[in-house]
Amino acid sequence: MSTLHSSTPIEVEFQVLEGTLGLDDSYLKRCETFIRQEGDRVNHASNLKCNMTDWQFIMEHFWFQQFLDKLNIVVKETFNLPLVLDSAWGATYAENEYAAIHDHARCIWSFVYFVKAEKGSPPLSFFKTITKFKNEIDNIKQQEPILNIPAEKDKLILFPGAVPHGVYPNKSGAKRVVIAGNYGL
Repeated sequence: MSTLHSSTPIEVEFQVLEGTLGLDDSYLKRCETFIRQEGDRVNHASNLKCNMTDWQFIMEHFWFQQFLDKLNIVVKETFNLPLVLDSAWGATYAENEYAAIHDHARCIWSFVYFVKAEKGSPPLSFFKTITKFKNEIDNIKQQEPILNIPAEKDKLILFPGAVPHGVYPNKSGAKRVVIAGNYGL
């Protein structure tokens, strides 16, 4: 039996892909309406401390089929893997709401799509690690990101599920509505 004597930190590079889906404003406004109407189905109990639909809402609601079709085309053209959409949910961030640093380690690729991102909306931030603090909001307030991707309407961000990410508290009160989800094999 071998014994571990020490550990050596390593830097891991990861790829984040950005693009757009080209969905028009009227379609995106209706997406926002459906997500807002669904409200908070997880009672702020997930890593997202904002109103969040259930985990399958986007996949089960007829209106989002156009979004899913475009998303799946991008994923199919980008990756040479038989990826399957595992979950997709909507979230709305009001003033002071945020997403604690977390990952989706059980998924190969994750995504965030900005349905609405008013000026002043916080970016999607990526981090080296997930550090747990006693007060959950300190999880994001006390760590420096290694990458910030600005929130912009119709922007799609694809990233490895194991990469720690989060959203700083929405200090501006700007409306921020996203669809997020995960792909597996």
